[in-house]
Amino acid sequence: MNEIEKIERDLSKKDYFVISSMLFALFFGAGNLIFPLHLGQLAGHNWLLAAVGFLITVYYYLYFLYLLWLLCMQMESMILGYR
Repeated sequence: MNEIEKIERDLSKKDYFVISSMLFALFFGAGNLIFPLHLGQLAGHNWLLAAVGFLITVYYYLYFLYLLWLLCMQMESMILGYR
């Protein structure tokens, strides 16, 4: 199987399950459940400022993921020979 055939093959249900499990563990691990609550408790009366900081962080993280997605799409088109 050459590289192009590997890229174009369809994912099986097992592949989707494994990938979705890894993404779930990556984005929703125990730290993502406990850490924000702990920081909120530490912030005390400044909880609003802490919440705004989390929202700003999420915005920049999503922007980074968008840029990463664009880069992957560009690399895929280069590999497959699209212009």
